[in-house]
Amino acid sequence: MAMKNEFIKTTSGKDINRVVDEIIGKDTLFILLFYGADANVESIYDALKKSGKYFLGCMDSARFLDKQYSDDTQNIAAMSFSSKLFSDYAFDIVDVSENRSREQIREESYKKFYNAAKGTSIDLSNPEMKRDFAINLVYGLNSATPFLEGQTRAGMMLQTVGGSSGGKADLLVSNVISHGGIGKMGAFFLGRLAEGFEFFIDHTSSFDRLPGKQLVVTKLSNHCHILEFNNLPAAREYASVLGISVNNLSPEIFATYTFGIEPSKDDRLITGIMKQDEGLGLITGNDVVDGSVFNVYKATDQLPDRLSKLNLLKNKNLIAYISFDCTFCYLSRKSTCSVDKMANLYADRLPNVPIIGFGTFGENFCGANIHQTETFIAIYKSK
Repeated sequence: MAMKNEFIKTTSGKDINRVVDEIIGKDTLFILLFYGADANVESIYDALKKSGKYFLGCMDSARFLDKQYSDDTQNIAAMSFSSKLFSDYAFDIVDVSENRSREQIREESYKKFYNAAKGTSIDLSNPEMKRDFAINLVYGLNSATPFLEGQTRAGMMLQTVGGSSGGKADLLVSNVISHGGIGKMGAFFLGRLAEGFEFFIDHTSSFDRLPGKQLVVTKLSNHCHILEFNNLPAAREYASVLGISVNNLSPEIFATYTFGIEPSKDDRLITGIMKQDEGLGLITGNDVVDGSVFNVYKATDQLPDRLSKLNLLKNKNLIAYISFDCTFCYLSRKSTCSVDKMANLYADRLPNVPIIGFGTFGENFCGANIHQTETFIAIYKSK
């Protein structure tokens, strides 16, 4: 399936050469793409490099293109953006591999982002940035937090959105690609829309808080590895709160029951469990601080919350919608047989709008690294 307008093109398939041929036009500025865990990433990278265009892409667990979800592990989904859509832009990459300290990642991210903006007309200190934003793709098997912290230090006022790369459920392989390289990195696009265009960035999660249930982090192995809740083995205490045996923990349980905080009445930041370690510890998808007091949540129907967000866009002349949707949100929809219902919701509310998205191992929203959430950016004509 392919869709296009004057500024955006989308397509999908398993043959990267055909995808590139279909997605590139004479004024294409850059390409955003997502691919399954069994796609030939070297061939994808080589074909995109030969195109001579800027690009950002990553491995994922499932992808969304123009109202259709696909978990085909060899499939590629791509969206291209016209140069007519932007008046200024910059790209760069940051090494976020496991052998680097968090401070090294944070400092490189700050310098790369600051210098990228300095080379453009984008003023990161301007609180009235209606046309300036950043899109991030971050290696998904390491925390995105220091990468995002560096960006926030460079420009607290800038709105950013994106996600961490995925892969198969074993969480063994993942990668990010850009015209600047391939591997364990964070890649960003920093852009200013042309006059006459604006954007809307937001996030949504669908959970009900379980009353009287709390988990206090009392022992950590590292920032994403919880050893104890409430002074008891983490997996056992988590299962106990849910009223099940620790032997019954599974990705489906992690997708259904999670924990998080509520920094304000109308906001909720979810911390998702990626997997259980070899013992009774739990690996999270984002950073956790010792002593954190978490509420416990149960996943609910995602359709009403997504509908409420899409309704905010109904009077805007949209030209593109980009979604960063947690893998566990997709698993939850599969378990409730609502994958097609969600696709149909987008088809109904955004009938002629090119859409791309991917199943993330962590979502970022304006500097926060969150989980079991959809973050998104919608680009529209303002006049």
